[in-house]
Amino acid sequence: MTVVWLIAYLLSTVGLVLYGFHAYKLLSWHRRKSSAYRSTIDRARRESPVGKTTFPTVLVQVPTYNEAEVVEDVIDAVATLDYPRDRLLIQILDDSRDETVALVGARVAIWSARGVPIEVVRRQDRDGFKAGALAAGLRDSEASSAAEFVAIFDADFVPEPDYLKRTLPLFDLGADIACVQSRWGHRNRRQNWLTRTQAVAVDAHFLVQQLARASAGAFLNFNGTAGVWRRAAIDDAGGWCGDTLTEDLDLSYRAQLRDWRIALDVDTVVRAELPPMLASYKTQQQRWACGSMQCVRKFLRPLWSSKQPFWIKAEATAHLFGYGVCAAMSVLLLLLPLGIGHWALLADHPAWWPLWISAWTAGLGPLGVAILGQRMRGRTRARDIFSIAILGLGACMNNAIAAARGLFSPIRTFVRTPKQGGRAPAVRTPAPRTEQIMAAFSLATVAVLMMGDQPWATAAYALYAASGYAALVLYWWLAERPAQLAKEYS
Repeated sequence: MTVVWLIAYLLSTVGLVLYGFHAYKLLSWHRRKSSAYRSTIDRARRESPVGKTTFPTVLVQVPTYNEAEVVEDVIDAVATLDYPRDRLLIQILDDSRDETVALVGARVAIWSARGVPIEVVRRQDRDGFKAGALAAGLRDSEASSAAEFVAIFDADFVPEPDYLKRTLPLFDLGADIACVQSRWGHRNRRQNWLTRTQAVAVDAHFLVQQLARASAGAFLNFNGTAGVWRRAAIDDAGGWCGDTLTEDLDLSYRAQLRDWRIALDVDTVVRAELPPMLASYKTQQQRWACGSMQCVRKFLRPLWSSKQPFWIKAEATAHLFGYGVCAAMSVLLLLLPLGIGHWALLADHPAWWPLWISAWTAGLGPLGVAILGQRMRGRTRARDIFSIAILGLGACMNNAIAAARGLFSPIRTFVRTPKQGGRAPAVRTPAPRTEQIMAAFSLATVAVLMMGDQPWATAAYALYAASGYAALVLYWWLAERPAQLAKEYS
């Protein structure tokens, strides 16, 4: 038992150390390379004739499924894109089974009557989920076959009218540019604590992590929306595939393994809705965690057998395993009470001290990423950085379970992130039961460790984890539940 516990504990700790120092690597790339990369992007936008005198054909796809709260806004936005109508086709890929069908039909009819080239594509079933809808739009419409580029927007994303004229010029960076990914903005950043905290995470992802990878020439991913693909790259990579829950990450890696590149445009922002409720946030995170680990299963071997340089393979591996940090943190927490009789093996031996020092030093790396993301936004607030640390901890077990499912089980049902369009939820959302259990477990672990002669650092980690789980539980009880009850009885 001692050997098993020791191996599991050390592996989890080493995993966290690697994750933390990987964050430092991204920060280094960002510091040394991002300014030059952004200058290259700006120069391409200024000098390219695309969007000024040259207008390639563009297909705009909007995949929707029961999105009544937000679908009219996105249809209005894509219908008013500033682009020659004879070079544009808009597809609303509607798999809905509720009132969204009527809303889409009415809105499309209005814009079609005004001369906008817009159509609805509907399927008999949801085979392949979002990937299947995108593939059907490319396959089943004669007009779409002539499109050179494909722009994709989820139902809650609202592009500005000049979006295509800003992004299409970046394909002149090279004939091997497969995709241009724009930055996500936030329509409801200030709605509540949860949306404000998620905004910090999303900003860090695009302004630091993605920008660092793009600047260094490493693999990155299309984020599923707010981006434009070269049609030839989609076809060359094998088209959209629905055998994972992250069809965007899947296509990105298949394309890059065939020597295509993805460009990042952080200066073009498309605003979207952040999940404003814990239940919807957890649903989104579960899908991303499960899908990314499914891509680990799918791409790890092809990646390492490819002719890519070693450093790209290593970075891509760290990228794919991003949600593995949740598993490592969860395993570490669960192991703490089991080590009551074994801590002397680690705590009192000087040979292990470099590992513990590395672990605490590495823990500052992700915080550095969050801080830099907010600095680039011009808003560095201590409470925001504290909040993202708390939310990350509180979501760990939820994401760890989903990641394990993705790594060891086949594809599960694609559950879309519920949208609200700024309105309060119509029904009561469930209590965060997993977080309640983990909060109680973490607090009990703190009590057990404090009663014994255990290293203070272990109790500190358990208390840190308890603060994350307890914060989400308290947030639901004090903020979400009263608001839902008030709506029910109003």
